[in-house]
Amino acid sequence: FPVTIMAQVLTDGRQFQPGMNFFDIDGEGSRQLKKEVLKLLQPIFKDRSLYVYGRQNPIFPMGNDTPHHHPNCDIVGLFYAKVPPKSGDLLLHDTRGFVPLLWLQGSETEDGYTARAYHRVKPEEGLLIFFPSYVIHSVETNLSNDVRISIPININVR
Repeated sequence: FPVTIMAQVLTDGRQFQPGMNFFDIDGEGSRQLKKEVLKLLQPIFKDRSLYVYGRQNPIFPMGNDTPHHHPNCDIVGLFYAKVPPKSGDLLLHDTRGFVPLLWLQGSETEDGYTARAYHRVKPEEGLLIFFPSYVIHSVETNLSNDVRISIPININVR
């Protein structure tokens, strides 16, 4: 995402109130983010319509987000608008336990498996990722002195 769009997403976020859909904000950042989400997902779900619901998720210093999933949607998207250093990685948990090394990058063990039951995503400003809504995920503690802001996006395929 261009820096200008990320700044506009943060500006639009000032209008966000709990319970509202981020994409109902009348702002260039929310419009562009929704447009990008639909551009990426619509080719996958050709004949289906997509309902996109977003919110703003600030994680303050020493805050975190405990393991959870999103049962009321099909796909989860995450857009990182503001990511101070050491503000916590995203962990995608694998409930199967031991994980084949194909799931983990840069790890090597003799038998090809590791006891780590998660995939770590290092957030970066402007990063947009998607994963199935049933994937349990969490955010590590924000060890920075600044707030980290992401836009979680729930997508329903109709």
